[in-house]
Amino acid sequence: MKHPNHSVTESGAAGLTILLVLMLVIIGVLGAVLWIRGTDSRPQPVAVESPTAPADAPRVNGGDGLKNPAQTTQYPLDEFGAGVSQIDVFLIDINGDGHSDKITRTRVENGTDHYSDKYTIELRNGPINEFRDITPPDFETIVGAECALQKFQFVFRPTFRVIKISRPWRQSWITPTLATKTIYSLNADQLQESSRDPIKEICDVTDLF
Repeated sequence: MKHPNHSVTESGAAGLTILLVLMLVIIGVLGAVLWIRGTDSRPQPVAVESPTAPADAPRVNGGDGLKNPAQTTQYPLDEFGAGVSQIDVFLIDINGDGHSDKITRTRVENGTDHYSDKYTIELRNGPINEFRDITPPDFETIVGAECALQKFQFVFRPTFRVIKISRPWRQSWITPTLATKTIYSLNADQLQESSRDPIKEICDVTDLF
């Protein structure tokens, strides 16, 4: 007959063997997983947010060239969204006499997507605070929701001049017509037309500046 302690010893040895086998299996599985991951050297995808321009980013072309107004006044519109909305005053020496002259830009809304900027150009009479209007006729933009029919650009170097690009309206705002480029220059303290040339048929004259 076997001794009772002998049976207990055999059972403990068997349990220890099973535990060692299980540990070896777990270690083997973990090692295999780590080896597979280590051999996969492909770059992992990284999410990159595409840069986008802000919604209110200004247009590069088409500006009128007037910057840093000396005075800006805003006005409430009527119940239909029409009327003068803003007046900007620019003090710039445009004839080189050492005295600041005045350019006034008046924004006029009509309650729709259409609007206009009216320009007034005035020369200062010497050092006193008196001005003389030298604005040629038709110095007003014509801007619609889809296209602009007439716009201006003020240039101050090397000499002062104003560029007007305009086209006639025909059938609708988006019907292209032949645009004309007109340049106004100072002559004896008068702003006069110095050249006029046809350019091309287009819808939005802003694209030609």
